[in-house]
Amino acid sequence: VSAKSARAFILLCAIVYFTSYLTRNSYNAVISEITTALGTTADETGLIGTCAFLTYGIGQIICGIIGDKISPRYLILSGIGATTVCNIVMPFLNGRIVLMTVLWGINGFAQAMFWPPLVRMMAEHLSKDEYNRAVVSVTTASSIGNILLYLVSPLCISLSGWQLVFYITGS
Repeated sequence: VSAKSARAFILLCAIVYFTSYLTRNSYNAVISEITTALGTTADETGLIGTCAFLTYGIGQIICGIIGDKISPRYLILSGIGATTVCNIVMPFLNGRIVLMTVLWGINGFAQAMFWPPLVRMMAEHLSKDEYNRAVVSVTTASSIGNILLYLVSPLCISLSGWQLVFYITGS
């Protein structure tokens, strides 16, 4: 792999993980606004995030195993597709806590489809030094995604409501 190809590949991996953090944490960024706007309890809205956290953890194990057997690209594309749908559909569930919990649990599992195959692809396609740079780039991209999400969410809420955050992250 040429140095130019390695840089392009690392950038692509960073963009994928940046996107995963936007679609993973969109709910967390607006949870207090959802609680207020829907008149739900903190326990109800907290359950939604807890479900995603649990399915993400379980999904890491499952996707790690599956990722050794199938193409990592397929797993990543499946995760991107599923999390996109989850983010776009979430606002339409408007207060149906059980459905929001199920959908965000699916999103948690979809999020688990990113890291194991990314690590596999980076390990297979990059030298040790390039791999080390890739890990730093990818994890930095996730932090930038989080910061951006938490900076933009209040603006979205003030312009149009909490739903706009999901539409933006899902598109």
